[in-house]
Amino acid sequence: MNNTDISSEFVLSCLKEIEQTELIGAMFIIIYIATVLGNITVIVVVVMDEQLQRPMYLCVGVLSVIDLTCSTGIVPKILSVLLFKNARIPHSMCVVQMFVLHQMEILEIFLLTLMAFDRYIAVTNPLRYASIVTNKTIFISIAILNMYFAASFHFCSTNILPYCFCDFTAMLRIACFQDDRYIIVSSTVSAVCIVFTFLLILLSYFRIIQVALKTAKTDGRMKAVSTCFTHLLIVGLFYIPLFFSYVIPASRQISSSTVTSSMIMVSTIIPPLLNPLIYSLRNNEIKQSMQKIITRKTLSGFTFN
Repeated sequence: MNNTDISSEFVLSCLKEIEQTELIGAMFIIIYIATVLGNITVIVVVVMDEQLQRPMYLCVGVLSVIDLTCSTGIVPKILSVLLFKNARIPHSMCVVQMFVLHQMEILEIFLLTLMAFDRYIAVTNPLRYASIVTNKTIFISIAILNMYFAASFHFCSTNILPYCFCDFTAMLRIACFQDDRYIIVSSTVSAVCIVFTFLLILLSYFRIIQVALKTAKTDGRMKAVSTCFTHLLIVGLFYIPLFFSYVIPASRQISSSTVTSSMIMVSTIIPPLLNPLIYSLRNNEIKQSMQKIITRKTLSGFTFN
């Protein structure tokens, strides 16, 4: 693999085929603010309420941390490119951004699988749930998920990334690959991580729906089916763009950079916005906990005055 000297920085070529970038930037600002407020609210509630410090809600809290980190890792730079035309990013910062993005994506892939397994055990084997899924199990699982290898890249001829942020697929577009077997190996690893865990999630929710339809009353059945399909919608928004972006990276000549970049942005920006609503703020225990915290702070404020 040969490489020539390149600049110490990259230039992000972001959404060049789309006009009205200022309007898109304004939409990103609204989405980012809502994402930050929603995920911080979930984290604060889980940390402050000891009754919520159970496996299910620990997973929800970790998911909010992942979503907050992922959004903060890429959205500010996208806004800088779209609104201020600051498309340059140092090589070191590009590598950090890529590492953070993929670290969070991998963690979220397996965390969503872990959460589906948590719900599967709770529904299909409720009597053993407390002994199988414990806080220790969750912490150990999350620690294991945090270990993976980050590859290095070599570049030649250009330092222009046809994306809005530093990403593995963007690197493949400008990297000096003489051997496509590297791309095939990367696609295979991505397929194992993405397709295998996605199938596990589908099977878990399918089994949950089966059990709910057999045991629950009519209202309970509708609620269970509605909840499962809502969760699967969010999972699909996260997984499907990843599949087309990473499992088929050899298609870098098939789809335009704008399409691929947009797909990745969908998977990294929309789920963090919706996850607090779907997994947390619709949950009765979390809503009650929020009300208790607000009431406690209000009463303590009156007492102080």
